[in-house]
Amino acid sequence: MVLLCIMALATARFELDTHAQNRTLVAAIWSAFTMNLCEIFWGLGLSGTMNLPARLLNFVNAMYFIMLCSTSFFWFVFAEYLFRRRMPKHRITHVLLTAPLIALIVLLAVNASNGCLYTLESKSGGGFVQVRGNLYYFQHILALSYLILSVAVYLARRFSKSNSKHYLRKDEDKIFVCFSFPPFVCVILQIFFQN
Repeated sequence: MVLLCIMALATARFELDTHAQNRTLVAAIWSAFTMNLCEIFWGLGLSGTMNLPARLLNFVNAMYFIMLCSTSFFWFVFAEYLFRRRMPKHRITHVLLTAPLIALIVLLAVNASNGCLYTLESKSGGGFVQVRGNLYYFQHILALSYLILSVAVYLARRFSKSNSKHYLRKDEDKIFVCFSFPPFVCVILQIFFQN
């Protein structure tokens, strides 16, 4: 988290190609910082190290997934600025781009009443055990949808010979690969190896 703070402060002073690139990269880093902060409180509350009520833990978990989705979204926007130098201007495109985030927020709100994603059961000695619901993995898919989309768009552009206007310079290629693939792989591993 200290490194994320240093990265955010350094990136805010660093001159990328456009001001929009700077803003979205800084927003992605701060979202990742907040996501990790939520992850710490989730782990401390779930284990019983901190005595947190179930409602607060549910809120922390919801914030974690919203911040994961936000980080993924801001990275997607940054990648679009990197590749295309602009974002699409069509209103319908903007609505479609916000759909996964809105769907995730609705799903997290619904989970509070029906446990479709997970429920928390108290365990003896303090803390909770998370019991997965039927839609448990759907929250991960929604939260990672922008990262999945940015990787798919990158691969399509990278290996498309007919689309030369999206050809990346070597430094842009390295930036995207280094900052997209490792987090993507690690988040996938985290889904399957929760503890």
